[in-house]
Amino acid sequence: TLRLAATAALHGTLRGEPPPAFTVTARDHASGAHRSERFAGGRSFVLDELPPGTYELTVASDHGHTRVPQLSLAAGQERTLELELDPRGTLRGTLVDLETGEPLAGLLVVGGAYQGPMRARGDRKHSDAQGRFELPELPLGDVQLHIRPNDAHADYPPAWVTVRFEEPDQELEPIALARGLPLDAEVGALGLTLTEVPLGAPPREHRLTIAAVQAGGPADAAGLQVGDEIVSVDGHDVTGDDRHLYGPLTRVPPGTSLTLGVRGGDEHTLIAGPAER
Repeated sequence: TLRLAATAALHGTLRGEPPPAFTVTARDHASGAHRSERFAGGRSFVLDELPPGTYELTVASDHGHTRVPQLSLAAGQERTLELELDPRGTLRGTLVDLETGEPLAGLLVVGGAYQGPMRARGDRKHSDAQGRFELPELPLGDVQLHIRPNDAHADYPPAWVTVRFEEPDQELEPIALARGLPLDAEVGALGLTLTEVPLGAPPREHRLTIAAVQAGGPADAAGLQVGDEIVSVDGHDVTGDDRHLYGPLTRVPPGTSLTLGVRGGDEHTLIAGPAER
């Protein structure tokens, strides 16, 4: 007598406005069982004839994504789920040189949720000849971009840029990148230390606040004080989405003059000291 092994089934419904199409994937990492099906024209889905096991379930579309890390199915069981997609969209932008405004081509751009995993998605992972890039299927909210130079632009250091992604199809203001010193170059000391950003703090709360000033050092001689918040370097804004510019703009050779603007309007000009050993 032929006996068929009892299987399980999964029935699901998506809350909210359904996407035009979505893909449901169930994967049992222990047994290797895997099932993926595409659904269109509705909000419901069914995966039947699944072997018993513990599955990871993902639902993905161009407009949203969700994941259930562990879902146990027993032989003969039919489970019903109601899920909501985390909204996603396409983020576009342009990379330009801070000083000239010229587009920067060939730089790798990787994106992901702030403090989440980073992934390069789509065909346009590198900026094109006009400096443009496109990242599809990114989660809405605070998004972190990691921008890495190519050989032609090796004088631009890697940059971490955090932006607010609010619309499913959004164009960012041009992202300016500043040239920096080589990694093995001598870097002049500024004589100041910035406060550390608390773990998990939202990006809009990040501040370039001075935590310590070296007595008799360049910052001290320029009149900078503990608690001052640096908002500009040589006239370039280093707050908000431009905070990534602070590093390359202040990583300068010994003897270089820098003008640091602080919140409240004051400006302090210092001369970078000898390189720290």
